[in-house]
Amino acid sequence: MAKRRRVRWDRILVTGLILFALIFMLYSCFSKDESGTDEPQNTTATQAETTQPVKKFTVTLDAGHGGNDVGCHNGDETRLEKDDNLAITLAVQKELQKFPNVEILMTRSDDTFISLENRCKVANEGHSDLFISFHRNSATEGNGVEIWINENSETGDALLASNILAALERVGVTKNRGTKEGYRDADGKNYYVNRHTDMPSCLTELGFLSNEEDNTYFDTKQTEYAKEIAQAIIDTGKQLNLYKGETAPAQSEPASTEATT
Repeated sequence: MAKRRRVRWDRILVTGLILFALIFMLYSCFSKDESGTDEPQNTTATQAETTQPVKKFTVTLDAGHGGNDVGCHNGDETRLEKDDNLAITLAVQKELQKFPNVEILMTRSDDTFISLENRCKVANEGHSDLFISFHRNSATEGNGVEIWINENSETGDALLASNILAALERVGVTKNRGTKEGYRDADGKNYYVNRHTDMPSCLTELGFLSNEEDNTYFDTKQTEYAKEIAQAIIDTGKQLNLYKGETAPAQSEPASTEATT
């Protein structure tokens, strides 16, 4: 009678485990890409669907007067307000351009007459977030900077004016005359550009053309004024949750020291 062969279950179990491990390893290898990572998920479409474009922070800069509307002037009429207004507005534009995600609308960029209605139209139709009008002052006596906003204005107007005044004072002014509401010498009335713009706005009077000390400040500190005003505009945008970009301007590349021919 033939001898009965004994079944080695321990060997069968070990062999089965080895086969299972090999199958699992082969499956893992096929489910990974060449870089050794798990199969990439199709996240591109998901990210595109969930990422919304960041709205640009839109600022309208208004150089007061222009063309045949010269504004005020100094005593011998050798200095015209329209020219100073344009100079500081262009300087502020240049500084704001250093910040990312900012769109700048200009009511004028040269010596052109623009009606008050069209100045407001630029800001309103451009869906501007802030509106800043630049002017110089004039009087028989008086000096210093002041900013005008609407009577009973929204919080944004007062915040914008306060930030710009603080910025100017950091650079240096002959006098901070503060934030004023309404219209000079008229109760119950507002400056047209403040009254007819749909966003926080202010009218900035950068010193008196009739005061030589104010004129000296304006001429010698213009670049610093522009930098500080631009930063004040950005800060206001951040505080009103209108600006999502960086709070400091991008640093320019250092100038090359190589000799040019």
